[in-house]
Amino acid sequence: MTTMRLMSRKRWLAALVVVTVAGGLMSCGVGAQVTGHVSGYAYMQASVIKPTPVEAQVVATPVSGDTDKSYSTTSAGDESFNFDLPAGTYQLTGTLIRPNKGGQATPVEVTVEADGVVDVELGFFAPGPASPLPINSQP
Repeated sequence: MTTMRLMSRKRWLAALVVVTVAGGLMSCGVGAQVTGHVSGYAYMQASVIKPTPVEAQVVATPVSGDTDKSYSTTSAGDESFNFDLPAGTYQLTGTLIRPNKGGQATPVEVTVEADGVVDVELGFFAPGPASPLPINSQP
């Protein structure tokens, strides 16, 4: 019976060591996904004087690796958007929600570093004619 108790205690001790080491590795970040932060502003490029804030769907797609995976967010009322993304290089694209639903952003490539912060601006063009008619035009 003494041998059985000793073996049981050894197994218990081994299990405790495994749990402790695994917990320590997780707290050190081993095996955890490393991320960075992207923050930006979405605006309409139609105005030369003052960019117009817009509401837009913004998508981040990896340039390499798992390019089928994408991350999406919507800009807030103040035109800002934010992502927490795994470290890597992404292409940011966007589609206007309002005003001028459907307008597309000029794509921007960003590199996200572990624990880093990237600031970016996404400029949108309104869908429609390339240039407006002059104010004084006559039909």
